[in-house]
Amino acid sequence: MKKTHRGPASARAAFWLLCILMAPALLAAEEPIRLETLLIWGTNDPQAPDPKHIPVEAALAKKLGSSPYRWTNYFQINRQVVEIPLNATKEKIEISKRCTLDIKNLGECHVDVKLYGEGKSVFINRKESVAKDSILTYAGDSGNDTAWLVVIRRTDSPVTKNDSPPPKAEVPASKPATNAPAPVPPTNALAPLTSAPPPLTSAPPPLTSAPPPLTSAPPPLTSAPPPLTNAPPPLTNAPPPK
Repeated sequence: MKKTHRGPASARAAFWLLCILMAPALLAAEEPIRLETLLIWGTNDPQAPDPKHIPVEAALAKKLGSSPYRWTNYFQINRQVVEIPLNATKEKIEISKRCTLDIKNLGECHVDVKLYGEGKSVFINRKESVAKDSILTYAGDSGNDTAWLVVIRRTDSPVTKNDSPPPKAEVPASKPATNAPAPVPPTNALAPLTSAPPPLTSAPPPLTSAPPPLTSAPPPLTSAPPPLTNAPPPLTNAPPPK
């Protein structure tokens, strides 16, 4: 019996065939993407008017300082961390009371971003890259030589608690009052109808006699009125001609 010997070429071919067969499973097992969304206020003032607004971290401040933006100080107003599975969309990420974000995970560190202001679409960005150590920045003028910025970047931080919607508050059932007076029925109320009226058993008698027909016509006119015999006298006394 002849034995077959598989060389290195056969082993490599089997390896690549196995990789091709396992590729769909590897793609389906791609981990969700975790993103940090920041609402930032840019200003030249040394301090923010609200003490709750803290300066951004040094690394982010350096990136923003090297960008085309001209402000010298940046303060963090709001921060959210969300996790988005592959091909899923995280909707209504609240960055302020008036602004929300929709982010879709396209895979391979690419996302679609939609920004809404007061329920209206502000802009839509397709297939933006969110590679490690890179940032997506969107800005708008807020007046008084200041601006707001929305920054999106990759992170390993835990998902923020306010990312999930708050539970609905349970409304306690109303309890009847123990000392409430008993309802008093009206004294002159009509009694309920317990017996139906008797059915109609006898129909009215049919009309048997019609009115008598008209048998006699009025008599014809036989005599004409007498002629006019007494005519007025002719006019004799005419007025004299002029």
